Amino acid sequence: MLRPIVGTFRDILGPVLLSDPTRTITPTLDGPVLCVLATTARPLSGRRVAALAGASHSAAIAVLDRLVGAGVVDADRHSGVTLYLGNTDHIAWPAVEALAQLRAALLARMTEHLAGWAEPALAAVVVGALVAAPSAPQPGSRRGGARPEDVVETLELVLIAPDRPGPDWTAQLTGLADLTRRWSGNRCVLHLLDRAELDRRTWDGDPVLALWRRDGVPVGPSLDDVLQPGSA
Repeated sequence: MLRPIVGTFRDILGPVLLSDPTRTITPTLDGPVLCVLATTARPLSGRRVAALAGASHSAAIAVLDRLVGAGVVDADRHSGVTLYLGNTDHIAWPAVEALAQLRAALLARMTEHLAGWAEPALAAVVVGALVAAPSAPQPGSRRGGARPEDVVETLELVLIAPDRPGPDWTAQLTGLADLTRRWSGNRCVLHLLDRAELDRRTWDGDPVLALWRRDGVPVGPSLDDVLQPGSA
């Protein structure tokens, strides 16, 4: 009988704020505000930008005013309302767009790498901080006040092992940990299960598994692709 591969494979890496990858480059609120504007072609009010960036209105307005002064953001003031739009003609705008795509770029790299495994995982799903939306600031808090090096998050990946994992399987896990170190500089946590353990947790109504199925982002086959018929 195949022994279940269940547990956590850890490789301690440098901390990077995965829930807000922009802070890898800049610890200020400028990053989240620019990313909000980089993902829309519609003018937004200051309050809407603040809500999407997870910041207070006053903090977002201060950042927007500075970015307008730098020419990176356009402001259309009329009827008592100011609407903001990214200036795509600015020479720095391609860098802004790249900043906004950091999370998607990491997911794409993981997908491409896992697709090339000699012993592919039955399922591969990213969970945790990378797929979570940044939380709104608490009253009295200041977004961007903590330095990125003071916040430790993990890059978490759920992997379902093949039915008969061979020697390449362990080597692949080690290689993935090394690559995520290079790609994100963050701690890597691999949650390893086999098919039987996945089925058991499903039938037991495991709340953690339910969360993974609901919120996880597949970078290969999904958990539902592996589950036996009628187990949902």
